Formats: sequence, structure tokens, C-alpha cells
Amino acid sequence: MFRLPAHMERQLADLIRTKGTFADSTIPDTPAQLIEVLEALALQGTTLTGTGPRLLGSIKDISKPTTINTLASLYAYAARKGERIYPYFEAVDHA
Repeated sequence: MFRLPAHMERQLADLIRTKGTFADSTIPDTPAQLIEVLEALALQGTTLTGTGPRLLGSIKDISKPTTINTLASLYAYAARKGERIYPYFEAVDHA
């Protein structure tokens, strides 16, 4: 698992806590409940699949609204399948 810079982790945590349907959510008690929360956060009706390392884009993409949805979808899929997923972002754009 990777760690984001501390300020980005705080921003993402604040976004999850204050936006949308999860503003009043409590922390899940069981792995099954956690998977349910991840699936609810995932892109509606979309399950992204894949295991192992998975490039999600540039570090700039972390602030995009769909990033949390994408991460949740990947982690939910991996958890349901008992697989490992390692999403990551590149520090520099190559465009």
C-alpha cells in the first residue's frame, strides 16, 4: 500500500467525510461492511477489475472527483476476490 503526502491524505479524508452520502457514515466494524462501503463509493454501476500494480494516472489526478470512486471500486473488487491491488500515481506527467 502506498501513502500519499500527509496534506493530500487529509484532503481526501475531509472530502469523504463532508461530501455526498457518506458525510454521516460510521467506520465499518467488519470486512464485509467495509466492502459494502467501498462498493457504495465506487463508480455507480461500475466495477473496475484488476490485480497487482495499477497505474491510475498522474499525481494531479488525485484531486479529480472520480479518483475516490476509482480507488474504492478497485479495492472492493480485490477484497471480494481475495486478490491484491496496488494502485499508484506517477509523480510527473509525460505528456
